Amino acid sequence: MFGDAVGKECEEQQVNVWLAPAVNLHRNPLCGRNFEYFSEDPYLTGVCACEITKGVQNDRPVIVCPKHFAANEQETFRRGNAGKNVDAVDSILTERALREQYLKPFEMLVKDAGIACIMTSFNKINGSFSGGSHDLCTQILREEWGFEGAVVTDWGDMDMVVDGADAVAAGNDIVMPGGPPVIRQILKGYEEGRVTREELEQAVRHLLIMIKRIRLAD
Repeated sequence: MFGDAVGKECEEQQVNVWLAPAVNLHRNPLCGRNFEYFSEDPYLTGVCACEITKGVQNDRPVIVCPKHFAANEQETFRRGNAGKNVDAVDSILTERALREQYLKPFEMLVKDAGIACIMTSFNKINGSFSGGSHDLCTQILREEWGFEGAVVTDWGDMDMVVDGADAVAAGNDIVMPGGPPVIRQILKGYEEGRVTREELEQAVRHLLIMIKRIRLAD
């Protein structure tokens, strides 16, 4: 019922992308956004998120954008600034813990709910920014799970966390909030060979897949 109500309201207000559900876990009872997250259990979280996703989309011109991919389990210092050497929280964990717990809800959304958009996170995982991780955004998400939609960064000066060109090369298709700083970074990265024409065109294709999905339901 909740998902269907959200979907109806989005359609009535001409909102095509709902930036939710948030499927991080209740790892710490003091996390500032536990009210957004479903539970401490990855399977329960995944089931809830999948059912809400189906209710929201339900043949409407509305898609969900689950977040925050991945291991964004606390708010304090979740965003660093690579340019100013301001560090972000670093989620240190084994690959088994990452896959069995923190990635599981996202995997379920890709495989069971057919999502067409996903939002990366600001935090680090084992020393590398999550939103700039090729292993996460391309190897696991696309090559292993078969995700074909658009990957969007979290909002708010993402260009100061991960360079725009590096973000696209890692597998992000939309760098938010965009604007001249991001464009300059991507152009410079292209000139320096850090992001290729093929990677840029691929980002456009993924965005078009998301748009096509919305229009097919319209």
